[in-house]
Amino acid sequence: MKGRVFLLFLLMIAGGGAALFSAESAGSGLLRSEIETLKAALAKADAPEAERHDNCVRLGRLLRLSGDAEGAAAAWMEAAYAEKGKRDDDALLEGAACLMSIGEWDKADAGIKVALLTVRNRKDVVFKARYLAALLEAFRNGNERILVELAADDDFKSAAPAIFLTLWKLSGKDEYAAKLVKDYPESPEARAAAEKPGKNRVVDAAALQWFLHPGRESIIFDLPPP
Repeated sequence: MKGRVFLLFLLMIAGGGAALFSAESAGSGLLRSEIETLKAALAKADAPEAERHDNCVRLGRLLRLSGDAEGAAAAWMEAAYAEKGKRDDDALLEGAACLMSIGEWDKADAGIKVALLTVRNRKDVVFKARYLAALLEAFRNGNERILVELAADDDFKSAAPAIFLTLWKLSGKDEYAAKLVKDYPESPEARAAAEKPGKNRVVDAAALQWFLHPGRESIIFDLPPP
């Protein structure tokens, strides 16, 4: 259970650079209303493919923010293949991340492998796919080796703090926390590793899942504990 909660904590990807909603706003009537509006639009069978794709993407983002990871995964996967002859790899990996957050390992793995095996001209997609694959291997099989390799890979330098935090949480080895505090002292992950009660508190809100790069810049500090 502890591992599952931390995996939820990891798997928030801020699509399109959109700012994270607070828990309060995510549960608001406005959010629910927009979700229902998008579902109604998607129920129209004659909608153009491009419009359907865009509505699925928006619905996936909103359902993820509302805490409905299963519904978000379905929306993202539909967006990935909404337009004939085209595949939205960003949507595909967003869907895979949501599937991971609910323990649908095999379905998530299938989507990640599609990206790893076929994408060649988008480094950002390959980056995200490799990272998700490493997380999947660590959480599903307890194999942290790939994450350790990514932490030493210059291509993943920007994600190193998140990787070390994950390794620390999974293994319990304080050497990873020490590495965070020493080498990445200004990172949100280092703040989490060095946290002391009542000071610079990082809110451990699994529903917002913020430690998967990108999106980590949206972490909120100094809120009172619940």
